[in-house]
Amino acid sequence: MNRILVPLKEKAQAQELIPTACALAKALEVNIMVIHVVELPLGLPLDLQAEAVDGKGWEILALAEEVAKGFGQTIATKLIHAREAGVAIVGEARSVRAPLIFLGYRRKKTLVERLIGTAGEHVLKHAPCRVLVEVIPERGGEPLRWPKPSHKATRRKASNIRRGRE
Repeated sequence: MNRILVPLKEKAQAQELIPTACALAKALEVNIMVIHVVELPLGLPLDLQAEAVDGKGWEILALAEEVAKGFGQTIATKLIHAREAGVAIVGEARSVRAPLIFLGYRRKKTLVERLIGTAGEHVLKHAPCRVLVEVIPERGGEPLRWPKPSHKATRRKASNIRRGRE
């Protein structure tokens, strides 16, 4: 079963990326898998189960499910523990044979933010499939409203992508 893989880092991304992912999934006739990666330091075991560590991730995934439901989509969710988010995202894409990874990118303002943003870079370099990046506008921007796809050319393009012709 083909799934678009949508890694989410924060709650705001659920509200910003899931509507677009739902429109893509509908057009491509595929499902959506949303993941949240909890990066654990070397001192902690990867099989650690703790509300303090996982709570935020489960909240993000629950919000993604709620947003998708509003667009008539049911999504699969998964919380992953890893040392590095980028490696985990690429590994999950391979595991589920995702035809597409849909990443959100928010412009970095400070040097520290720019240096820390390595997960997306790793995904772009090592993804086993196509990667679509949505640049998320500064906070306070209007959320994207998706119309129902009705134009024949849009449906034809989606059909060609499903068949691997694009």
